[in-house]
Amino acid sequence: MDTSPACFTVMNTFDCLFADVTLLSPERTSPLEHAWIGVKDGKITYVGTAEPEGQAARVVRGEHLVVIPGLINAHSHIAMTALRGYADDVPLQEWLFDHIFPAEGRLDAEGVALAARLGMMESLACGVTGLCDMYFCSDVVCDEAVRTGMRVMVSNAATRFAEGPLPESDRTLTEFYRILERYPDHPMVRTVSGIHAVYTSNPETRAQMLELAQKYDMPILLHLSETAKENADCQEQHGMSPTELLNREGILDVPVIAAHCVHLSERDREILHEKGVVCVHNPVSNCKLASGIANIPAMQDAGLTIALGTDGVASNNNHDLFEEMKLMALLGKVVSMEASSVSAHDAFRAATMGGAAAMGRADSAGQIRVGFDADIAVLDFGREHLQPMHNVLSNLVYAASGHDVVLTMNAGRIVYDHGEFPGLDPKQTADELRAYVKKRIMQA
Repeated sequence: MDTSPACFTVMNTFDCLFADVTLLSPERTSPLEHAWIGVKDGKITYVGTAEPEGQAARVVRGEHLVVIPGLINAHSHIAMTALRGYADDVPLQEWLFDHIFPAEGRLDAEGVALAARLGMMESLACGVTGLCDMYFCSDVVCDEAVRTGMRVMVSNAATRFAEGPLPESDRTLTEFYRILERYPDHPMVRTVSGIHAVYTSNPETRAQMLELAQKYDMPILLHLSETAKENADCQEQHGMSPTELLNREGILDVPVIAAHCVHLSERDREILHEKGVVCVHNPVSNCKLASGIANIPAMQDAGLTIALGTDGVASNNNHDLFEEMKLMALLGKVVSMEASSVSAHDAFRAATMGGAAAMGRADSAGQIRVGFDADIAVLDFGREHLQPMHNVLSNLVYAASGHDVVLTMNAGRIVYDHGEFPGLDPKQTADELRAYVKKRIMQA
């Protein structure tokens, strides 16, 4: 008599199953219609056109739903949500030194927390699941990322106008070590080194930030060649471009995420490609501040990895990465006077795979594929302005906006669902931020 245990077929189980949707992912040459996507324990565990066996705790089904990888904002100042519309229609140097820096001097940790929380909720509602963020009170920004369910790579970028390195008592260093201590291995939080820019730092401070990056095996976030004046001043002071200077100082010998890259020479592009720098295009901000138009076609020809960012909302004025995708493609065509030079796919890839590369997650994010993190955005393509649908990718880049996102998932957790943020109250946060700004910024 056989007394061995009975054999049972082990069925797949899912925390969430996206059923009969259109899948659009940058590594694919075309959309996958009638797709099924299974999520378990924060990972994508099934992708196919056949309905998988097993049960799911939640099924997301809709005839017009389009599923994409969560977008990644590779350059943000998320707490600048407090300064949305604060100083418009002025050039960058005046905007920064005469308006923004003084206003930021009146922000404290409470204001940064409120602004970061509201900005992250706005981002999640626009299908953004990751931020490369640069701001002060960066430890508070990390706290809000954990609260909202946003992935962040955070730097309190060093700014130093005096001679010498940062003193150990400087807030940049204090916050850096505080985050390392509080979030040593958190899946949603990573602290990194940072340099605000060549024109706002000195050689000793830049060397200090490089030493931190090398010691803790982390990248450096920085602004690079955002304006023509920045380049001209560097040429006058050092006889070379900011890219050449950073290369000479060894900064580019570690992974670098360089925001803007508007005014690059051919030699600059060669150096950045050789060093594997990720260049983050911020087209809306660059246009608004009249900083210039980055030559994306030339950067693509040079083989550079390009990501997309919004910058801060004080120079944007929102966190909608769909606007950045559309403008990247349009401005690229204008720069080259060639309609095919920057395609919708180029822009989509920058907002997904490019951002994943910036965050050091190229092997786990930016694509919908088995084994990758379940960082997912879902759009409703049944809306009037997205009809008819001759081409899904074209509609995504040229016609859709963040307002078409109906659900956002990060690490398998639904963090935005048809206007709701589980566990969060956006109206209360907006009311509190409005009261704070009125007291601390408007009446100052």
